[in-house]
Amino acid sequence: MKNGLVSKSPKLQNWIRGLQQGTFKEFAAISDIHGNLGTFKALVDMFLNLGITRFRLNGDYIDLDEEHNIAVLRFLKSLKEQQYGLKDEKTGKTVYAEDVVILLGNHDLKFIQTMIGSREAFVEWIKTGGLYVLQEAKIEHHALIHMLETIVKKIERELQGNPVNIIGKRIGLELNQFIRENPQAIADLMDKARQQQDLMALAGWLLNTGKLYFEDENGILFVHAGLPMGADGKVNIENYKGVAGLSSLDSLLEDFRKSGVLIGRDVTPAGIAPYSAVFSSIMNLAELDFLKQLSQNPQRAQTVLDQLHINCLIVGHKKQDRLFSIGGAKIFGIDLTMPRYYGSHGGALQFSQQGITVYKVHKGQIEIDTAACLSKDQLIAELTNR
Repeated sequence: MKNGLVSKSPKLQNWIRGLQQGTFKEFAAISDIHGNLGTFKALVDMFLNLGITRFRLNGDYIDLDEEHNIAVLRFLKSLKEQQYGLKDEKTGKTVYAEDVVILLGNHDLKFIQTMIGSREAFVEWIKTGGLYVLQEAKIEHHALIHMLETIVKKIERELQGNPVNIIGKRIGLELNQFIRENPQAIADLMDKARQQQDLMALAGWLLNTGKLYFEDENGILFVHAGLPMGADGKVNIENYKGVAGLSSLDSLLEDFRKSGVLIGRDVTPAGIAPYSAVFSSIMNLAELDFLKQLSQNPQRAQTVLDQLHINCLIVGHKKQDRLFSIGGAKIFGIDLTMPRYYGSHGGALQFSQQGITVYKVHKGQIEIDTAACLSKDQLIAELTNR
């Protein structure tokens, strides 16, 4: 019974039955917000209005916005803790999010590691958007002013009209030089950042709330950037303390949280080093374009799912003009260039009784990307035929 429900994994059976019997627990997935509070809040409000109260957030909440990075973290916290809700105009009752899963992205981890005390993480963070968070926190320091005004904004004016990656590369080179030539100023700026009680509290909350991955009752796996994968399509997650695979990340996160009790105290960079390499391999695949590899050989997508015993994989991190999918409902890339730095687009996935709906944001308006959606019947057929 290759295509029969009995022969399928329990979680795949659960997904199919939920769709067939009307018991599927609906959710929305959003990724790579990067300080775009307006679009993030508009998407959340839309889903709450639709009665969807389960959210899967794939990381990278901050950086790349000049004004609202900290505001996004505060909104995220209020959403998670049911302090933010939306009044239903028909019933008069306030609807709250009931199940919010928060994954940590590479930008979030750099922020957390900075507040714990890693100078290495701080240097990387300020080169990839952390300067805007420090500006929003109203930190006063000559190095911050120089990097923002004399380097970042000056280069943006000079290269206006060029592709964002060209501008970013030039800014990165000049920031690198300034950081290398002014080590004491950078150390002082980091100290000022760690003296900010609001930043410290938000970093501590993220550390204790965030996850490195999440798998739901249907075998849908959420990670930020992808997974380290060889040319044969097999995933190789580093062995950590004698444990390999996804469960090794649980041990890693537990140890990282233990180090978090040191937030606000002096911690040497060496104390953070054991985490950096493993986080990098899971959270920031700069050297490995996970989605591109899979799109070039779609069979690898099924290999990844089979090896991890999952039914679907949802990742962010890699910017796409529109939602990226492989093999129907096997793998989704949902970083839809939400940061204002990249044009304030964005979007979301909705898994519901009706199938999979893809939303995109265009000129501030939320639209359904009809061509990318899967109806209930299409989704059931795709899942049944695996």
